[in-house]
Amino acid sequence: MTHESWSGPLPPPAIMEQYRANDPELYKYLIDSAEKQGDHRRTMELNSIDAGKEEIRLTENRDNKDFQIRVITIGCTTLILLCAIAGGLYAAFNGYESLGMTIVITAFAAGAIPLMEKFKKAITMVSG
Repeated sequence: MTHESWSGPLPPPAIMEQYRANDPELYKYLIDSAEKQGDHRRTMELNSIDAGKEEIRLTENRDNKDFQIRVITIGCTTLILLCAIAGGLYAAFNGYESLGMTIVITAFAAGAIPLMEKFKKAITMVSG
């Protein structure tokens, strides 16, 4: 007794010839099945590639929106920071030195440090 095995959708050519000689319908069925399997495999591979492209596109869009939000946030934070500093300096030069300097120092402490962190993250997003 012998045992033969193969991998792939079709048996080796010698066995296929035996199928064709004994049962032409079985031979045709095996060929048609192999063609259908190949078509299905190619379709699945193309679908997988298309899904990967769509995932990349969605990721790029999300990254662009994150970057835009960071730029807007940095701009607004900078504007608020400059207004607070200008207000503090205005108060300091108009007789309210303690209040003016408190506002300026608070503006730097509350705005400048987080603003620098946002700049670092934005630069990282652009360069990386």
